[in-house]
Amino acid sequence: MIFLLFPRAIFANDISIVAVAQEMQQQKAQLAKQREDYVRKVSVLRHELDQLRMQKQELVGDGTSDRDLGNILRENDKLQEEIQGKMKAIHNVIEMLSSIIKDGRTVSDLESSLMAFETSKSPSPSKFHGDNHNKPKSQSPEPKKRFP
Repeated sequence: MIFLLFPRAIFANDISIVAVAQEMQQQKAQLAKQREDYVRKVSVLRHELDQLRMQKQELVGDGTSDRDLGNILRENDKLQEEIQGKMKAIHNVIEMLSSIIKDGRTVSDLESSLMAFETSKSPSPSKFHGDNHNKPKSQSPEPKKRFP
C-alpha cells in the first residue's frame, strides 16, 4: 500500500512543476510583448527626434527673423530634450525587462528585428516618414503583429 502512494505523490508533484513552468513561460511571453511595445515606442520617438533635428537645421538656414528664430529654436531644443528623456526612460525599462526575460537580446537587436519586420510587412516609405498622419483611420483596426 505504501508503494502505491509514493508514485502518486511524485506524479502530483510533476504536475505542479509543469504548471509552474507553464505560468513562468506565460509571464515571460507577457514581458516580451511589453518589451516589444516599448521598442516600438522608442522607434517612434527616435523618428520624431530626427524630424525635430531636421527642422532645426532648416530653420537655421532660412531667413527667419532673429527673434522668431530664437523662440522657435528654444522650443525645438526643449522638445528634443523631452524626447531624449523619454527615450532614456524607455531604454531603462527595456533593459530591465530583458534582464528578467534573459533571452540575450539587446535593445539594438530588438530594434533591428522591429525594423526588419516592419520593412517586410510594409515596404512603403511613407510608414517611416510620417506621411500617414493625415490619413483617415479605418473602422476596424488592423491586429498588432509581433516581430520575430
